[in-house]
Amino acid sequence: MRSATSPALTHARHFARPAPDLYRIASLTDDDLRACWEFRRGFMDLKPRVDPEDDWKKYQAWVRTADFAWLPRDPDGRLRSTFFYKVEVRHHEGRSCVLLWPEYGYSRPDARSTAGLALAMLVAFGLGILRAPGAPLYLVGSGYASSYTSLCQGLDEVFLAEDPAMTPWERSLYRTLAAATAGYDAATGVIDMGTIPRDPRTDPPRDPRLHEPWRRYVARNPRWVDGYACLVLARCPPTVILSVIQWLARRPRAVRRGGAATQPSS
Repeated sequence: MRSATSPALTHARHFARPAPDLYRIASLTDDDLRACWEFRRGFMDLKPRVDPEDDWKKYQAWVRTADFAWLPRDPDGRLRSTFFYKVEVRHHEGRSCVLLWPEYGYSRPDARSTAGLALAMLVAFGLGILRAPGAPLYLVGSGYASSYTSLCQGLDEVFLAEDPAMTPWERSLYRTLAAATAGYDAATGVIDMGTIPRDPRTDPPRDPRLHEPWRRYVARNPRWVDGYACLVLARCPPTVILSVIQWLARRPRAVRRGGAATQPSS
């Protein structure tokens, strides 16, 4: 009998090679997506006010707007991770940019920080460049403390709010994105999510280089363990794309296997 977190992927079509775990969203069935939603529930509890079927419909509606998904599975067909990527060209105040939305990202410990995840991000970068050549790339999404510190491992400029280090145009973009985010409270600057992290890690990461980002997030959003998240906006300059390419080039076997090698912490 198939597990609730074992999508069949019978009709799923691969999005890009050499990444066998990347799938076109349009080719995934509702049953496939339902298995991904069930997988997410192993990491997040729903708040008492949230009806599970309403949450599923919200999840399904957003995922259907994405371009592709990273869905690695173990030999038994059970999910090891889910990440959904939407690449959006946004026109704001006379300028264009590309917004990369990696959402609903959850991983078992054996799937975290793998080459497959780096490949997926590289594909998202490439798709953004194809859709809007020369436009700046930004990674954006709602995130808890662990997501934020993970981004800070590879990106130098990750913002949790309108920041003096942003350009005026970036601050305006952030403000526009925040206003359009369901559950965002302009008074507190955080998002009231429908979920609560299950067994969240409340102490700083072991890597001392991530202690300051951790403190920065907790200072901005002290109630994150109660299901409040920050809207995160990060610059993705060409040097970031180049570093991902260089890292993958040093691991050709992992790329051919679909991403089994472990990614460095920074």
